[in-house]
Amino acid sequence: MAWDLATGEGRSLARQEGRVHRAGFLPDGQRAFTAGQDGALRTWRRDGSPAAWVPEGSVQAHDGAAWWAEPDAQGTALWSVGADRRLVRWDLGTGHLQVLAEGLGARGGVTLRPYRLAGDRVLVCDGRGGLAVFGPDGRRDHALPFDPVCPSLRVSPAGDWVAVPSGGEVHRFDPESGATRPLARQAAEIHAIAISGDGRLLATAGLDGTARIWRIEDGAATIAWRADGPVLGVAFSADGQRLAAAGVDAVLWWGPVDEARLVPAEPAALGRWIRGLTTSPAPALPTGAPPP
Repeated sequence: MAWDLATGEGRSLARQEGRVHRAGFLPDGQRAFTAGQDGALRTWRRDGSPAAWVPEGSVQAHDGAAWWAEPDAQGTALWSVGADRRLVRWDLGTGHLQVLAEGLGARGGVTLRPYRLAGDRVLVCDGRGGLAVFGPDGRRDHALPFDPVCPSLRVSPAGDWVAVPSGGEVHRFDPESGATRPLARQAAEIHAIAISGDGRLLATAGLDGTARIWRIEDGAATIAWRADGPVLGVAFSADGQRLAAAGVDAVLWWGPVDEARLVPAEPAALGRWIRGLTTSPAPALPTGAPPP
């Protein structure tokens, strides 16, 4: 699903058979991608109006479900992991599918997630307390002193550090050294996070019904929105001036970012609860993944 944040109108972005586990935009904002239960990766392109999206390409990337996919910085390739515990790279120009690693994570692969780093590298969270970095110089494994929430990791805009949530905390991970340090801490469990485009702010979605904004420099925080139930997704607009938040109360809040105080904004009723959000490069079209 996608929502026009200027009008509040929701619509189906693309339709395919079977469950979609991951949906997002490519960097140009004119194409989108999906990873499906059938193991296929698909790309979609905008055809004239914002409501018209048509299939562009597809590849059978996994034996079993494709759990997650992530584009490279140029939008020329997709990295993906799936139930077959493989990390693959799909070249969108040539159509070539390259297997980068096999036997990752726990059997079933449901917790595996790839994340794009700087320098043509990708980080994989294996759901067993470890992170692996794949790049031109091979593979490096890092053990963490806490259990990461793999689906909720976020990479800094420069691709040089990673925000890793665990329970009610968010840690900063350095993929070069493997060092970690705390970024944010609250009493309630943090379900999802987002980093602003300038790298200054961190947003958290809490099971206590709050969406919070944190200054990364000093850890100062403010509550941006209070919901009637757990908040399950947050996303900054491309310009960093607004924050989207949604959860089990089936409303989408789209409010201005203020680092010092709660700013009321009128939420939009969605009719279903949302477990994840992302925004398009042009800051007026977030997508949401409905619950399984």
